[in-house]
Amino acid sequence: MLTIQKLPLCSKGAPVAITLENSNHIRVTLLSYGATIQSIVVPDRNGVLTDVLLGYETVKEYEENDGYLGACIGRNGNRIAGAAFTLNGQRFHLTANEGKNQLHGGLCGFDKKLWNYNCRENSVEFTTVLSDGEEGYPGTLRVSVSYRVAMRCILTTVLSAVRIPLRILPITPTSTSTDRAAATCWAICSS
Repeated sequence: MLTIQKLPLCSKGAPVAITLENSNHIRVTLLSYGATIQSIVVPDRNGVLTDVLLGYETVKEYEENDGYLGACIGRNGNRIAGAAFTLNGQRFHLTANEGKNQLHGGLCGFDKKLWNYNCRENSVEFTTVLSDGEEGYPGTLRVSVSYRVAMRCILTTVLSAVRIPLRILPITPTSTSTDRAAATCWAICSS
């Protein structure tokens, strides 16, 4: 089952929450803001539905915090020392957002974008375009992120029961630097 919920406007426009649920009651909620995995709800050993992902309740909280919870990270995941790099003999100066360094793509990385989306029966594909020169990077970069929840998922463990293959494909006609990642933080306890 797939549902789409319009959310309150944010600084980037009109985000949506897309929820995918399978017959085993595994429910994944994704946001078009940051192509973010907001929650993953699974039945525990007693059948009680439990959210096993750390995330914020509202898009506003994602905008105001830089914890990257559940979001796609890029143009580069991690930090670039001195907010600069050399590519093909040319030096590129990036937007610094962590002291003198650039962290996770700068002030407006993947996590701060409002992504386009295309839904299918049990999957969502998010897409966005980063312009040449955005955050200091060369080349236009088109990025696609796909999430899928299998319909016949067998719950063996919380981590393996939810099938969410993450596919990030960059395409650019100009040389550029990219190193994508996803910041999924699990809320797992032993009780």
